[in-house]
Amino acid sequence: MVSLNKFNNLSLEDKIGILLSLFSFIFIGIMVWTSFKTALWSDESFSLLLIQKSYFDIICTTMADVHPPLYYFILKFVVSLFQVFGLSVDSTIVVAKFVSVVPFVLLLVLSFFKVREYWGWLCCGVFAVCLTSMPQLMYFAVEIRMYSWALFFVTVCFIYAYGVIVESSRKNWVMLVLSGVCAAYTHYFAAVSVIIIFLLLLMYFVFNERSMVKKWFFAVISSSALYMFWLFALINQLIKVNNHFWIEPLTFNDVVSYLWFIFSPSNILYPSMELMGILLIISYLILFIYFIKNNWASPNNFIIVGFFTLIFTIFVGVTVSVVLRPVFLSRYIVPSLGVFWLTFSFLLSRSWDFKKIFAPVLVVVLIVSCMSAVTFVNLQIVEHDAYKNLDSFFKQDSIKDNIVIVDVDNESYLMFEYYTIKYLLKNYKGILLDGVKSSDYLNSNLKNNKKIWLFTSTDSENYTCILQNCTKQNLNINKYASYVTGGNRSYEIYNIDS
Repeated sequence: MVSLNKFNNLSLEDKIGILLSLFSFIFIGIMVWTSFKTALWSDESFSLLLIQKSYFDIICTTMADVHPPLYYFILKFVVSLFQVFGLSVDSTIVVAKFVSVVPFVLLLVLSFFKVREYWGWLCCGVFAVCLTSMPQLMYFAVEIRMYSWALFFVTVCFIYAYGVIVESSRKNWVMLVLSGVCAAYTHYFAAVSVIIIFLLLLMYFVFNERSMVKKWFFAVISSSALYMFWLFALINQLIKVNNHFWIEPLTFNDVVSYLWFIFSPSNILYPSMELMGILLIISYLILFIYFIKNNWASPNNFIIVGFFTLIFTIFVGVTVSVVLRPVFLSRYIVPSLGVFWLTFSFLLSRSWDFKKIFAPVLVVVLIVSCMSAVTFVNLQIVEHDAYKNLDSFFKQDSIKDNIVIVDVDNESYLMFEYYTIKYLLKNYKGILLDGVKSSDYLNSNLKNNKKIWLFTSTDSENYTCILQNCTKQNLNINKYASYVTGGNRSYEIYNIDS
């Protein structure tokens, strides 16, 4: 980034920014290390199964789903490049997780140039730490889903929105349009965030540089034209969601949980860390008020758009969910978290001259960063151990002639669907991918000296039916193992015998 001689000649403010930037690489290293932890949950299995199809089939499948296709194209392209090395199931998972880490690395690189250029080394360094270690971000950095790429595109769009204010060059306008369109092709709430950025940019131009409004309209028209390819699919998906969608109605607790999702380093292993979340919320509010009070007339005031981008995205999601149909989940906040923490980083860097604010807030940030990293790593280890225990169970030679019933109506099955299809179906003759409820089936196989294993969960309807049938036929159903995995999901393995 800078040579040692140049570093020595820098101001203390810039030196701290550079050191914080270097510190963020520790968190990138943690992301890379945990990418080798191969536990999955249902949506990740869906991603890995989908990219086995052709690009055309991916388009058709995503049209029938509720997400746009760009992320799956990126994932398929990268995994296909590595397929020439003959990837195993676990290696494919690792490569796919790396694909999710890449956007964070790219954003770090971009911040070393653009964020540093626009707002200085201190803002760049704080942002590097926040980007790589604030609550939730590490989880989505290794999750085989589209959220890290959506965050990347929205953040790039925001940076170049500021870029066209600083310099209305063709490059900045093109990057603004392309990043915004890519965000919309990655996740629909990323599209919402981009629309908000564009609208707030328009407001800025109306009040400050009306001559730029024509260019803004041209950018909007260009973006709309580039998105026309997916417009028909989007309309069909909206109709489908309006008729039926699986998300439960929002409650007040759900809305409150969005705050903890953004600020608290808690997870299912460490559920009581709200105090640090509260301190982080208070820190953000203090910095925001301090900036408004002292710097509102500054040309840099557009950067607070990052704060409102997240707030308005949540507002849109909650409003649609209340008025029309529930469509919003906490993870849909992730695409706008990059701009949210970039605004925070700018606000903190601008409090440098007032050390009574800067120092304690920076301490809070570093403590939350470290706590987030610890809770993240420990949960990844627990999930990986659970996954490997299942792997060890199915690789036992002693069960290769057994019947294994996999309950497809259970979330636990979906979590391991990719593993089941890619590995188990190649090695076992008796895999059944539907819920078996018939006691006659169970009895006939037990009489043929077949040992029966059930992979399900106690909250599954199929489990209840099988249990009732076993009871009627005087069969025994015994729990062999039980494990908790990501998102507080669990799976159980039962043995059925006479």
